[in-house]
Amino acid sequence: MTPEKSRPSTDQRMRELEVFVESSRLVASTLDLGEVLDRLAGIARARLGVDVVRIWLRDEAPGDLILRAQTGTRRQDVAFQTRLASGEGLAGAVIATGEPIFICNVLGDPRLKNRVWFEAEGLVSMMLVPIVLDMAPIGILACATRSRREFSPGDVALAAAVAAPAAQAVRNAGIHADALARLEEIQAFQRVTAETLASPDLETALRALVRETQHLLAADAAICSLVEPSAQRTDRVVGLGVETEGLPRYRVAPRAGLGGEALAARRPVRTDDYFADARFVRIPEFDAWARAQGIKAMIGTAVIDREGAPLAFLWAFNRSASP
Repeated sequence: MTPEKSRPSTDQRMRELEVFVESSRLVASTLDLGEVLDRLAGIARARLGVDVVRIWLRDEAPGDLILRAQTGTRRQDVAFQTRLASGEGLAGAVIATGEPIFICNVLGDPRLKNRVWFEAEGLVSMMLVPIVLDMAPIGILACATRSRREFSPGDVALAAAVAAPAAQAVRNAGIHADALARLEEIQAFQRVTAETLASPDLETALRALVRETQHLLAADAAICSLVEPSAQRTDRVVGLGVETEGLPRYRVAPRAGLGGEALAARRPVRTDDYFADARFVRIPEFDAWARAQGIKAMIGTAVIDREGAPLAFLWAFNRSASP
């Protein structure tokens, strides 16, 4: 092969390397995921010479794809879906297969979602490349043009050079969020400890514990219920964001209610819909109170002694299905 014939391949490799380096520098410059994705979309648009770039990332829990960044759009007056169900549309196909898709006539593809928006934007051709982290697709980089274009393997490689740093940005943001959460937990523990040491009053300590639990979990309400040792019944209750006067005292037993399930499992237990959850043995008086309070999602844990006997139950509640 002559140098002249090999030069396009070398030029392509250089372009890919330049894009990767530019994108990687951006990722290293900030931990703000939104800012990184916005700027990566801009890099992809400029380097690939496309009209519109959109970046979608998976929501871990339901697996839906959520639009996180876009650039080059013109029609802000046309509504479109910003969340796609798992497996939905062209984006869902890329996530399912882990392979890129490029289409010359995107409006002719029956898998296309947001068709009205595509028509209003005048988009014709499209390329979608997976954003991969730890061998699994976590999102897509979608590039579209307003004139017909046959995307080449070189275009796919350039898009992948942007997608790789995008995956790293997601990882960095996750690590940063975990670190902040850990710091917040430590600070909450320190506040509870300081208030407990400052006052021998049990009520003060319990209120500090409930307050920090509600704050850390961003919950609508939180409760700490002590257990009377001899009778093994719930006793004193301290709560925030919820009416505790009518909360009944009931006998503690493994599997009885969410607290009993946590006691049996020796770990926190969560439910997004308490009344539809078949895991729990029902406590009619507690359920009546929970319905009156509008409680839906719940997380709870049992505080136990060395022998495994319950000392208290700590709960957090939401009045929606949000965990």
